[in-house]
Amino acid sequence: MIKIVTIATISMLVVLATNSFANDPLYKWTDAKGEVHFTQTPPLGDIPYTVLNVQIQSVIPSPKTQIIEDKKKDDTLSTETKAFHDARDRNCQLAKENMKTLSERARIRVNTADGESRLLTEQEKAEKMKLSQEQITSFCTPIKE
Repeated sequence: MIKIVTIATISMLVVLATNSFANDPLYKWTDAKGEVHFTQTPPLGDIPYTVLNVQIQSVIPSPKTQIIEDKKKDDTLSTETKAFHDARDRNCQLAKENMKTLSERARIRVNTADGESRLLTEQEKAEKMKLSQEQITSFCTPIKE
């Protein structure tokens, strides 16, 4: 617990220190050895320098920004959730239609890979009915959230 408080305190001090210099100018100058320096005070003597006005932006989002970002996430989730439920409802409907067709018709004609048509055997029909029932159970059962 003490570590967390210490880390939080240090973090706040760094943020406050950074923000206190946010609008102060920086001075860029070159010494006699040719080394470039950046300081918060102008160099001593007659050394030429350039004043740099640096704008530092906080990395902490404002509450208003956070609310807008949260709203965008909620809208995205709502759109994705709606699409998911729409697809589930459509799959449920298709599974029920398949089961109805398999149950009501004595003979079911299917197309083979080579373009020919043939009738399903009783075993194939039973397998397809079993698959349709599994799909109905999967897609038509309400999701517990």
